[in-house]
Amino acid sequence: MRIKNWSILYTLGYGIVSIGQRTFYKKIQVVGLENIPKNKPVIFASNHQNAFMDPVLIAVNLTKPTYYLVRADVFKKPLVAKIFDSINMMPVYRERDGVDTKEANVAVFERCYDILKKNRPIIIFPEGNHGRLKTLRPLKKGFARIASGAEEKYGSEIDVQIVPVGLNYSDHYNMGADLLVNFGKPIDVDSILTEKDNPRQINELKSVLEKSMSDAIIDIQAQSYYQTIHEMMMMFEHKLVSEDVSLLEKFKKQKEFIVKAEKFFLDNPDDLIEKKTITFKKAVTENGLRYWLFSKEKHNILVSLIGLMLFLPIHVYGVINNYLPYRIPAWFAETKMKDPQFQSSMKMALGVVLFFLFWMIQTLIVGLVTDGYAWWYLLSLPISAWISYHYWIRLLKTKGMMRYNRGTHEQLKKEYGSFKDLFIRITQH
Repeated sequence: MRIKNWSILYTLGYGIVSIGQRTFYKKIQVVGLENIPKNKPVIFASNHQNAFMDPVLIAVNLTKPTYYLVRADVFKKPLVAKIFDSINMMPVYRERDGVDTKEANVAVFERCYDILKKNRPIIIFPEGNHGRLKTLRPLKKGFARIASGAEEKYGSEIDVQIVPVGLNYSDHYNMGADLLVNFGKPIDVDSILTEKDNPRQINELKSVLEKSMSDAIIDIQAQSYYQTIHEMMMMFEHKLVSEDVSLLEKFKKQKEFIVKAEKFFLDNPDDLIEKKTITFKKAVTENGLRYWLFSKEKHNILVSLIGLMLFLPIHVYGVINNYLPYRIPAWFAETKMKDPQFQSSMKMALGVVLFFLFWMIQTLIVGLVTDGYAWWYLLSLPISAWISYHYWIRLLKTKGMMRYNRGTHEQLKKEYGSFKDLFIRITQH
């Protein structure tokens, strides 16, 4: 079988995502690249929280063309299947697809063996589905079948390695979020799978990978207290870490808090706290507020108002020139894509393409109707877009501060205070 290198569509997609991740996310940190074995076949086993965004964000940080195993139902349309094949996506069948998964996956697994023999990386999502909760779901055993099958076909000397990957999004859906991509230590398949189809060894490999993947992600396993632990990390982020800390340090502090919180609730069960958390979160959202507002009794908005007035002309200029390529991807993703976890990848990819097209067309028009202003206009577009975006964020924050300062949310402040007391008890437990 011919293993593809950099196909035209793959190269184009790689470029789009490379640009897109730097504009779509506020902060990105990639750690653990040194853990990836050199000149060995690697299976990247990642958590799966953000549909199509997950594999492309892993692949764009690698130097080799990468192959992905994705759910088979997205390959139903012939044209879509052809496009997906051209960017190295391969269908994997699950029990819910109504087929004998072992039989249906024979051909794609054989292809995986050949890919690994060529030292090309494969990305797989052992959880078998995607979900928005920041918790590691039970792993399927398909990754073990691929690893052991490759060594059975080509001999153990090919030395398959499994590298756990943790994708940690501060927000799965929206622009301006933070993203930590965490590559863990490689797992040597040979050191665990010494016998063919040995159930005990396969379960041992599964357990080792589960532990490694859990270490690489924000993993809240106490499901009875999931909302409370998750929301308290958001409420008191400013107490866990300072603003200038790296995403990796923030990740470590959050992991420490989760361990303390899960132990606290194990020792101090509370049947009402989840309902209280959900009710509080809903009330904060319905009142147009955010958690960070409750960190102060009153917010000074004078500086914000002066800044908003000074930068208003640039904001208006930015909106006029950049609104359509920003709004069209958001509209399309939010109205045409039923699964919200596919929306962020569509916003990012379509946004990069449309901004490029709109800016080129607009600059061409300016060049035709003016004398020598086209290059200055082109330079102004990304600058005004950046200023306008941050102006909008500042405007929303200022409106939130004004609502909060009205003093009509005393009950919410009291409830926030009770969560703060609980946070202190947990951290001191």
